[in-house]
Order: sequence, then structure tokens, then C-alpha cells
Amino acid sequence: MSKPLKYVSTYTPRGAFAETMLVTARLYRLELEKVFKPSGLTLAMLEPLFRLERSKTVMQQTLVRSLRVSAASVVPQLDRLVALGFVERSQDTHDRRENVLAITELGASVAHRCREMIAEVSEKYFADIEERAFSDGNYILAALLKNLEREKVQAYEEDVKTRCRRRSTRRQLPRLS
Repeated sequence: MSKPLKYVSTYTPRGAFAETMLVTARLYRLELEKVFKPSGLTLAMLEPLFRLERSKTVMQQTLVRSLRVSAASVVPQLDRLVALGFVERSQDTHDRRENVLAITELGASVAHRCREMIAEVSEKYFADIEERAFSDGNYILAALLKNLEREKVQAYEEDVKTRCRRRSTRRQLPRLS
């Protein structure tokens, strides 16, 4: 049974922060999308590209899990990155069901330039914010992320338990001897 939703008042500091964060995140994403639109890149393509930039090669399923989204939403982004020549996809030599992803030189160069573009946008909008304020903001966002991830892990574990229960209650077919 799920918990009832608790109303978050914008008159409390937490409520005001939550509302401000929602609006700010949307507007900031819009600004970033404007910057990347001419290049044909989307923000959804950047996170896999950045992850590959750090790890160089990774199994596709591992990348999907690390992004905490469904494969159905990541694979089209990966297809575009492959088509643009930023990522190479090959079949794993030990498990043909699995794909290995590797960033290309062009992809690494594009990822570096994208980080620079994000920094330029950030500099524009963060210019009048004191440097010490960022540590407080990072602390709050890191704690929020930790709580969200914990909740997502719990939901995933509950889903796995439910699927296992369904499988165990299915009628067992007799074995052929």
C-alpha cells in the first residue's frame, strides 16, 4: 500500500526550495537545449556520452543500469550517438546477447566541447552567486539524490520480489523424462 501524498507548502523552506528547484530545473534545461539544438544533440544523449567518456568502454546493459532509466529510452539515444560516429557498438565476444559500447575520438572531442558549452551557460547564469553557496546547494542536491536512489532501489527490489512470486505460483509443467 502506498503512502498518502503529503502536501508540501511553499510557505515552508523545504516547500519553497522544492518548488524553486522544479521551476529552475525546467528553465535551465530549456537554456541548455537551446545551446545544443543546432548541433543535433539532445540532453538525453549527453549523459550516456559523458559516462562513456569517463569509462571509455562499457557493456550496454551496465550503462543502461547506471543511468537508472529503461533500455527503451536509452537505446534510441545510443543509436543516434552511433549514427553520428561518437560511439561504436560491437557484439561482446563472450556473450553474443550483449553489446560493448566504446567512445570514439570524435565522441570524446564532442563530449569535451559539450562540457565547455555547459560551463559557458553555467557561468552566464551562476555569475552573481557567491562561490560558498554552491557547497550548500551541492550538499542539498546530493542528499536528495541519495534519498531518491534509495527509494528507486527499494522499488526495484519490490518489483523483483513480485515477479519472483508470480513465477513461483505459475503452474509447473511436468518434466519430460
